[in-house]
Amino acid sequence: MLISSISNKKIKELLELKDKKGRESNRAFIVEGINILKDIPEYISILEYVVRDDISDNEFVPRRGVAVTTVTAKVFSKISDVKTPQGVAAIVSIRDAKFTPNCNALVLDRIRDPGNAGTLIRSAAAFGYKNVFFINGADMYSPKVVRSSMGGLFRLNLFEVNEEDLCEYVKKDKYHISALDAGGVNIQEYVKTYRSGKPNAIIVGNEADGISKTLLNLSDVALSIKMDDGIESLNAGVAGSLAMYILRQ
Repeated sequence: MLISSISNKKIKELLELKDKKGRESNRAFIVEGINILKDIPEYISILEYVVRDDISDNEFVPRRGVAVTTVTAKVFSKISDVKTPQGVAAIVSIRDAKFTPNCNALVLDRIRDPGNAGTLIRSAAAFGYKNVFFINGADMYSPKVVRSSMGGLFRLNLFEVNEEDLCEYVKKDKYHISALDAGGVNIQEYVKTYRSGKPNAIIVGNEADGISKTLLNLSDVALSIKMDDGIESLNAGVAGSLAMYILRQ
């Protein structure tokens, strides 16, 4: 059946997922784009696909056993979060994150820009930082975060926590905690002698205000990335990605 009206009950339910409250209440989020859909691991539950009616079988092959809802271009544009939709989306179930002990972690302290958040998730997946903690920042299942992560979020344990919760997690796993701070020790010099024997937890702070005092006090060391004269700073996504790569073990 082809759905051509945005007043359709199913479409109204799908549109709820464009809002954080709707995602939380339905325990699901939208993933859009052919390439990222191909990258969803088998262990991730896909509830259904939404496909524009001009997409051919050669362009996209859905996972076997998953329902497909076909819609017009007008309806798909309402569901989509991009200016030029590819015409294929999936409704994916939000799974309960399970903490992986003895594994590197990333902490996003009030990272508000979804592009930065998605980039950091993608880098965390690439460099083996399996546990990722969000503190009062961008919604980790918002369309732009999901899109920017390029499938990385499917391979990580994502937790939305407060500072108190975070302290319990990092104590539990006995992390070596590094805070990225402009006044910190040069990370390239630090890594030459760094031998903690513990998994790393790297904290990346808010784009404007940096890391909170509570988390700075929790850290074992504050680290900075040396740059050439005239360059004041890197954005949070780039700085955090570099730090994860340099400190990976």
